[in-house]
This record gives sequence, C-alpha cells and structure tokens, in this order.
Amino acid sequence: MKLIWDGSLIIENKNRRISIDPQSRCNRSDLTLISHAHIDHIQGLNCESCVLSSRETHEILKTRTRPPVNYTQLSLRQLYEDESFKITPYNSGHVLGSFQFFIESKTESILYSSDINCVKSLTTTPAESLEADTLILESTYGRPEFSLPPREEVYTDIIEWCVKTISEGKIPVFKAYSLGKSQELIKLMNNYLQIPVIVDSNIALISEVYNKSGVKLNFINQHQEEAQRLLKEKACVLITSSFKNNRLLFEKKHFALAFASGWALKFKPKNFSTAFPLSSHADYYQLLNFVEACAPKKVYTCHGFAEDLAKAIELKLNVKAQPISEITQKTLLDF
Repeated sequence: MKLIWDGSLIIENKNRRISIDPQSRCNRSDLTLISHAHIDHIQGLNCESCVLSSRETHEILKTRTRPPVNYTQLSLRQLYEDESFKITPYNSGHVLGSFQFFIESKTESILYSSDINCVKSLTTTPAESLEADTLILESTYGRPEFSLPPREEVYTDIIEWCVKTISEGKIPVFKAYSLGKSQELIKLMNNYLQIPVIVDSNIALISEVYNKSGVKLNFINQHQEEAQRLLKEKACVLITSSFKNNRLLFEKKHFALAFASGWALKFKPKNFSTAFPLSSHADYYQLLNFVEACAPKKVYTCHGFAEDLAKAIELKLNVKAQPISEITQKTLLDF
C-alpha cells in the first residue's frame, strides 16, 4: 500500500485509491471514507466518489451539505471488501456515528483512527484500540500541557456554574460545536439540572439525528414560541453554535457566557464568564496510551501538534513517527 499526502490523505493499492476525510475536491479516488461529519472532515467531499460512512454520519451530512449520491452505509465492525482492500470500521468515541477505519491488504494493515475520545461520556463510548502495522493518529492535544481533568469533575463544575448563574437571575449560555459538544451538554442538563434547554437551529437539526439514533435528548428550538417565553423568563439554559445573528445575546446583562472545549486548559475567550475543559478529543497522555495499545511499527500524526506528538512517540515509546504532511509518495515498507 502507498500512503500519499497531497492536501488530503490517499491510500493506494493495485491502482485503486482511497481518500479519507478529504480536504480538497481536486483529489480523485475510487472510494472515499468519511470518519464523521465535522466540517473539517468533509470539506473536500466529492459526491461523484463512492462514499463509506456510518448511517448516523450520513444522516448528519444531510443537515450540513449535499449528501453523496453513491453511498454505502456501514455498521460497526462490518467488513467492506474489494479486490484491493479490506476495510472494517470501529468506534472512535468522538461523536455520534464516528468511525476509525482498519484497512488491510494481503501484506499490511493501517488504522486510521481519525479524531478519538478515549473516555466514556454521556453520549459516546471510548475508542477501541486495534493492533496495526501503521497508525494514523490525530494530535489535536499533542503536547503534555494538555492533560484533561476527569470528565465527572468537569460535569460537576458545569452544573454548579449553571445553578449559580440561574440564582443570580441570569441565563447560562454555552458556545459549543453544533455536532458533539452541544449534544453532550444537552444530555448533561437533562440528567442533572432538569431545566429547559434552548438550542439554535443547527444544533436542533443534529440533535434530532441523535434522538432517532437512540440517544435521547430533550431540547427546544430557539425559534419556537415556547423558547422565546422561557428566555424572557430566564428559566432555561441556552446552547448556541454561533453568536452571529443571535440578537438575544446583545443584552449581555441577562446572560453569562461559558466556553466548553479542551482549549479551556490554555485560555478563556474574551467576554466569556468562564471556560470548561470539556473535550471530545483524547488528551496527550491518552494519545500515548492509545499508541502503546495499538503496537504499531510506524505512526503518522495529523492535525494540531503533529510534530510535537511524533517526537514524543519516538522518545517515549520507541516507535517511528512523523507528521503526515511530510509524507512523499512512497510505499509504507520504505520506512
């Protein structure tokens, strides 16, 4: 198998090409693998290619972009096989329907782990580790200063802040990604605060997919009349994916803003009251543990602190590693 980086990740075998989470529509492939529906993993989606993903990812794609025409739905651990590759999807623990892809030829194996979360959350289960010759690993939090606290502690801090904010006569407002983080926050409020949760339309569309997939979420679309009443009464929590065109937030004296992201370990955005390190990505130490469990001969890092993590993997685990952006068109056996 050849592993090629040309603005997007390409795996080639016997003149058959797989594109994974394409970044550019210029790349042509016989088969496209989509790990999950976050925008940065589908921005190069070419609707002419045959696309493999989970059913949940496909349903979310329909809310975000023109869905692929030639589409094959895979379930967890369901084998897809052709004359060049065997492909098996495994849980990545990141968001609803998110996959890792285990790709095999007759002589070698590659695990594309995509974005992984290695701990249980209210809406996901931990990523599975698999032994592979080559591991392609995210490095979003690929430095040692990114060490996340236990999730239960973060949940407690969030709930306590909401209670305090409401007692002060203000509405707790969370700025969060429309896919993944928002649904985890909705579930947290549903389970422990039992107060109405108002969300913007983008979050509502994706949350409906969660409901249809068995992850039960109670929320109200911000544009519904009931939502407007609750906001005026300050009797709710508001979760929004964007402040753009959200006129309600202009009256800041009625709101307290919170930022929920692993980046909260490093900074709190200006004009936010607080920040919580709630992440759907593995932290630095979890990434190293994941590499050790997969026991690869070679690791390629991508996204975030790719160079830093590659150096740490070589130093601490004695495994060859390099950023994926440094790949040239060579066979994996050349390394």
